[in-house]
Amino acid sequence: MNRHPGLDPGSTTSTPQWIPDQVRDDEGLKTTGCGHPEYPLNGRMESFDPSKSLEELTGLTVSEPDAAETPLIEWVIRSWKKPLRDLSDDEIGRLVVQRNGFPYVLDLVWPKLEIDPLFDGGYYPGDVLSSLIRCDPKLWDARPSYQAQLISLYQRAIHRNPEENDAFRASLDLPEEGAVIS
Repeated sequence: MNRHPGLDPGSTTSTPQWIPDQVRDDEGLKTTGCGHPEYPLNGRMESFDPSKSLEELTGLTVSEPDAAETPLIEWVIRSWKKPLRDLSDDEIGRLVVQRNGFPYVLDLVWPKLEIDPLFDGGYYPGDVLSSLIRCDPKLWDARPSYQAQLISLYQRAIHRNPEENDAFRASLDLPEEGAVIS
């Protein structure tokens, strides 16, 4: 069985955090290891209005896209200002990979991962799942049912055709399919 340390509860393996201070006013919010504010959801999923933007749902005010210092920051700001129901698959995937808009974007991306665990967030097939596997375990405090499904999604992705999952495997530092480990 192929396992990755990020799938184990309590794992300390995670990627460096990315906190877009230029994008949002995160002062006063505690950030988790995934670089997103910790929202007071007390471990339960709350429904939200998909006609609202991340800016409206979080109560955080982002700057204007034209004031962004980089194209990526401009893109994140534009995504934060759109109603969630209007976000494209690419925007949803990239927000997850950039560790931004949690926990709301998890609710948007999860059905896509259930259909295809190698859902492409704009970088390579499986980038979204890889990012979630490597996230700080505190991310799952707001969505524990999703964490419980990670191993199943991981197994489905690993058992896909090697041509489909090679970038996913590489992102987790897994050996290539059929490689001999000495």
